[in-house]
Order: sequence, then structure tokens, then C-alpha cells
Amino acid sequence: MLTPQQLRKIREAQTSITDPTLKNRFVLIYRLPEKLQNVIFSEDLDKKNTNIAIKCKLTSWQDQSLYTLVNLTIVGEISINNFTQNIEDKLLIDIDDAKDIAQQITKEIFLPIKNLLLEAHGPAFITELNKLAGIETFVPTTPKNMPPTQPNVPTAPPRIIPPSIRSIPPSPSPNTSNPPFSLPINNQPPANPDNTKPPIRQFAVPKIDGNIVNLKDLE
Repeated sequence: MLTPQQLRKIREAQTSITDPTLKNRFVLIYRLPEKLQNVIFSEDLDKKNTNIAIKCKLTSWQDQSLYTLVNLTIVGEISINNFTQNIEDKLLIDIDDAKDIAQQITKEIFLPIKNLLLEAHGPAFITELNKLAGIETFVPTTPKNMPPTQPNVPTAPPRIIPPSIRSIPPSPSPNTSNPPFSLPINNQPPANPDNTKPPIRQFAVPKIDGNIVNLKDLE
């Protein structure tokens, strides 16, 4: 939200400036955070721009064009996406020199006020700024770009067989499909392989003396 002071400056610019381009420009300036406005009107910005122009051997009109271009980019009237191309077109230099100047402007002027530019223009501006400076933009890890993780399934510990058990050979499993005839199946009596009747136990016939049975003969 704009402060009362910003609103007052905007109203003054709209009433006192007749040129539509300048009027729109000052409205944009007064919408910026106050600290960023102070940067635009500071002597420090002019000195840094002049030092870069001297280092890159620019003429006086190229120096002035670069200064205007830097200010309009900070204000947001010119997109930072085309900053290098704008330097090439406005200063009439080749693309390699334009890239070198764009990188120096970014490191010496834009990056020191990075937080103010973020507040004024948002993260998209900073992403382009980092590209100009050759800085890799950090992308936070989110559930969408995280690789799928394997579930942590506990594994059973290896089975340890005592030496006494290892030395015992495994016993053969009984053949339940064809068991020995001597083993009863389903509670049936053992099979008789010779088809012979089992011997019948002979009991002694007790002698009867009258009505008295000799119990010894029942043995």
C-alpha cells in the first residue's frame, strides 16, 4: 500500500508534468519503496554508472544512455528480461560488449539493492537478475520435484543355524502317497499282504462239574 507521502508526490507529478511519458515515469517512481526512490536519486548511482562507462571506454552520450537505461530498469518501465539487448541497441555496440557491461551493472548496481528490487518487482525480476550475473537460481525442493522414496520395509535378520544342527543330515520325508502297509491309515487296521486270515485265538472249554465251573480252565 502506498504511503500518504507517495500519494502526494504522485498527485503533484500528475498535475505539474505535462509530458505523458515523464508523467507516467514519475508515477512509477513514486510507487516504489522509499528506500529504492532514494537510490534512484542518489549520487552514488551516478558515480557507479560513470565508473563503468569509463572502464568500458564509452563516449559521453553512451554514458548518459546507459544511466537512463539503468534507472528505467530499476523503476520497472523497461523489463530486465531484455537488459543486454537494450544495451546493445541503445549504445550501438556489439553483443559481447553489451554482455560485459550488463554483467558489471548487475554486480555493482543491481545486486547491492537486490532486496529492494525484490520488494518492488517480485521474484521473477530477481531470477533474471541472477541470470545476468551468472548466478544459479536456487530452486527449493518440493513434493512435486522430489524423487519418489522407497518405503522403509524392515528386513528379517539372517537365520543362524547352530553347528550341532548343521551336522545332522535331513531326515527323508515320509511318502504319504504310498505309505508302508504296516502303518494304519484313517484308523483302519494294518493291511494283510498275504490275504490270509489272522489267527483265531483258541479258548479252552471249561469243564462243568454239575453247576460249578472250573475257573482255572478259563485262563
